[in-house]
Amino acid sequence: MAGGDAPKTDKKAEIKAYIQHHLQDSYDFSLFSYTTDDGEHKYIGAPLPVILWDERLSTVGAFNLSSQLDVNVSKRVKTIDQNAAAFILQGAIDYLNN
Repeated sequence: MAGGDAPKTDKKAEIKAYIQHHLQDSYDFSLFSYTTDDGEHKYIGAPLPVILWDERLSTVGAFNLSSQLDVNVSKRVKTIDQNAAAFILQGAIDYLNN
């Protein structure tokens, strides 16, 4: 590699490895259950990875960002939950992409 070039990564393989790693720490999410004719209780579900995400400062971040974008205060207050949710989602997407 010349002069600090980063190696190219296969994003698909990287995401697949990431998901497989987190499936080891997954919890079964029960979709539905039923009882068979012989009385056995069956659960149908799927393992879902659990990734903890600290969102404590999302409202503050969204409020500050809207302040920097010169959005008036009444509109900031009306849309703060919506903007905080977008702030959390974008942070998680950025984290998964890096």
